[in-house]
Amino acid sequence: MLIPQLPCYPAEAIELLHNLVAAHAGEQIGLLGSSLGGYFAIWLSQKFNLPAVVVNPAVRPFDLFEQYLGEQVNPYTKERYILQSHHLMNYKQYKLMH
Repeated sequence: MLIPQLPCYPAEAIELLHNLVAAHAGEQIGLLGSSLGGYFAIWLSQKFNLPAVVVNPAVRPFDLFEQYLGEQVNPYTKERYILQSHHLMNYKQYKLMH
């Protein structure tokens, strides 16, 4: 089981997850995620045709996170970062298929 610590910025998180799944191509892979992790799990599931279990996934983080623009603190790593509108656009480019 792999539980990666995701970067705070969406493009970096997607790149890390994409590379991680690609590095294990041909292996039996399943995905699990909740909230924003659920969003990423659904995206990876659609991209790589993998099974996924999600709990209360964020399906439109580009709308949800508008209220969090500005300086933030990652609750797990205590890393400070600045969420900007272009980050919301990064989420939008990975919009989930319906």
